Amino acid sequence: MICGIVGVLHDENKYLVKRYGSVKGIGKTMFLTWLCALDKTFGRRVITNYTTCFTEKMTLRQAIEKIKEENIRNATLGMTEFHQILSNYEKKSRKEFYSEFIRQIRKYNINLYWDSQLEGDINKTMRNETDFIWTTEKYHKDNNSLCVIDICERPHYIKAFKVRPEPYIPLPFCIDCEIFGQMYNTREILVRE
Repeated sequence: MICGIVGVLHDENKYLVKRYGSVKGIGKTMFLTWLCALDKTFGRRVITNYTTCFTEKMTLRQAIEKIKEENIRNATLGMTEFHQILSNYEKKSRKEFYSEFIRQIRKYNINLYWDSQLEGDINKTMRNETDFIWTTEKYHKDNNSLCVIDICERPHYIKAFKVRPEPYIPLPFCIDCEIFGQMYNTREILVRE
């Protein structure tokens, strides 16, 4: 299964702007971390391209090579800032390397979760292979108001919404940022692969 988490949805003719507020700091990686933690509780091996307290860290290329070399099954890949890995602007050989693996990901029983601010920055093949697209919103815990500031010191919770394929479905619960924010470095800067 492949799931993407984005701030702005893409349409072939135009961008569909997010319903409210900013696309930065709205909990995309927090939700990605939550999905990875959930898979970990089900006994899956979890590999991410960012530092967490419960995953192995490696680039997508390193993860793919390891999966192929060690014949790894029943694993999850969590890739943040996915536009840095597989964008519309990558060289053909790079796109082909990732696309070959991604098109056969189900045969490995691998879940791939990725996030990016703009869905349209992701390679079209990758967008077509993605099973579900989610978006997130960040709310203040003290008064349940929508937070539109990317760096806000107040306590928050995240709501996630599945937007593709339709119908639009919200998760029936919220993700506590104080709990899941401790599971990864929210200020980590990733180096492009």
